[in-house]
Amino acid sequence: MDDSLSLLAVSRTVFRRAGELLLVSTGCIAAGFGVGTAAHFFGAAFGFGLGFGALELAVFEGGIVAAGIGLVVGLVIYYAILRGRASRRDWVILTSVAFITASITFLPLGVDTLLVTPVVTITVALALGLRRSRI
Repeated sequence: MDDSLSLLAVSRTVFRRAGELLLVSTGCIAAGFGVGTAAHFFGAAFGFGLGFGALELAVFEGGIVAAGIGLVVGLVIYYAILRGRASRRDWVILTSVAFITASITFLPLGVDTLLVTPVVTITVALALGLRRSRI
């Protein structure tokens, strides 16, 4: 009987971790896609305008690429830096920082924005993690 309860507890933990990974991954992809699309759309407004064609370009050039980057960076931030304890406030701060950084750096840097934005976002996440460890 004890073995079956132990096995049940382990399987619950495995399913809980898998569910958490799925939810965090989905959130990271959605945040990356949203940030990339919006930053490309608004950051390139001077060059491409704010029409449907510009939005379509932003989705394919900014959103899809940023979704992949958002997945990797988001998982690193969640599991390695914040150690699986991120609040909604943390995610709002990090997503806002990523959006602002990507929007501001898009026109002057172009594709290099894909390198700058994750670095800035990870730096802010490190600051959040340090602040949390001191409290």
